[in-house]
Amino acid sequence: LFELLFAETYGISLVKPSVRETAAWLSIWDADVAKEVAKRAPLLLLTAGDPASLSLSVRSTALERIVSSMKEADDSPLLDHDALRRFSSPDMAPQIRGLWKKHAASPPIRLLLLKMIWLGRMSACKDIASEAAFSTYSDGYTLILAGRGVSATADTQELRRYAAKVIADAVTMDATHLWDALDQLFMRGLGVEDFLT
Repeated sequence: LFELLFAETYGISLVKPSVRETAAWLSIWDADVAKEVAKRAPLLLLTAGDPASLSLSVRSTALERIVSSMKEADDSPLLDHDALRRFSSPDMAPQIRGLWKKHAASPPIRLLLLKMIWLGRMSACKDIASEAAFSTYSDGYTLILAGRGVSATADTQELRRYAAKVIADAVTMDATHLWDALDQLFMRGLGVEDFLT
């Protein structure tokens, strides 16, 4: 099986291109295949097969490797929201928290983790989303994804607190951030009168 799925080319370990989808699906049922795919092509576990069916240990290993490669390249892969939502189940919250402590200063990694909190509706990480939403980060994507994370995970009191911030900062906020926040908060912490204000 391993000979069918994996190869060494010019000293590089890889999943054979013709069987990448198959390897991702087999990773659900075979721990050894999952381990090899996570080592050779961790993004494959997030973009192919069924990420929600992977064990927590496989998803955790894949995420660690994805973050490591992002740190080296200082770049963020393009990820499908539906696949990332299925990958980002609430049981990953402790790992998200650990990675946030280590890598929050890296914009690409920060964006990935906030996106996972938002899409996975990780209530256990709502403090991270709130911290980012009320922070001094200057990049718009961080603020947008943090706001979405707050909207997806926060209780009523925190939603009102975030809505008050949006109202107070509306004049100085980037238009994209403002409209995204209004979309997330309207009738959920932000009433009609607040919207008109």
